[in-house]
Formats: sequence, C-alpha cells, structure tokens
Amino acid sequence: MHKKDLVGIFFVVVGALLVVGVLLPFFVPEEVALLILKLVALSFGGIIGFLLFWIGIQLLLSPPPKPLDEIEKEIEKEVEEIKKEVRDMLKDKTED
Repeated sequence: MHKKDLVGIFFVVVGALLVVGVLLPFFVPEEVALLILKLVALSFGGIIGFLLFWIGIQLLLSPPPKPLDEIEKEIEKEVEEIKKEVRDMLKDKTED
C-alpha cells in the first residue's frame, strides 16, 4: 500500500470519528454529551497541532529550493547539448 493511501485512510477514519462525535451528543444524556463534545474539541485541537507540527518539520528538513538563475543555466546547458546532438545527427545524415 502506498504512503498516500495510508494517509487517505487515516483522514477518512478520523473524519468519520469526528462526524460521529459531533452528532452523537444529540442522542445521549447531557453529561455524556458534554464529555463527547470535550473530546471532540480536544481532538480538533490535537489534529490542528499535529498538522502544524508536521508542516514545520517538513519545512525544516526539506532542502531550500534552487535559485531560478541556477535552474535557468542548467536548462540552457541541456538545450545546447541537445542542439549539438541534433547538429551531429544531421551532419551524419548529410554525409551518408
């Protein structure tokens, strides 16, 4: 199973639990409903905190992007190499 599939399953399960947690208080006694709503609020806070933590870790651990000038130079170099190969191919064809 691919990593994105696992994340998708996690989101579906957590989302379903939160929906049940939001709707369930309408069908249970008031004391239990208050406990459920507190748990749902705690879950939302925990999920948001975890997402912020995860994004922060990813930003810290990912390498900085290359400057556009450097990328442009690499592309120009590759274009020149391709042009040279095409010229050589055409030169070989005309010699035949």
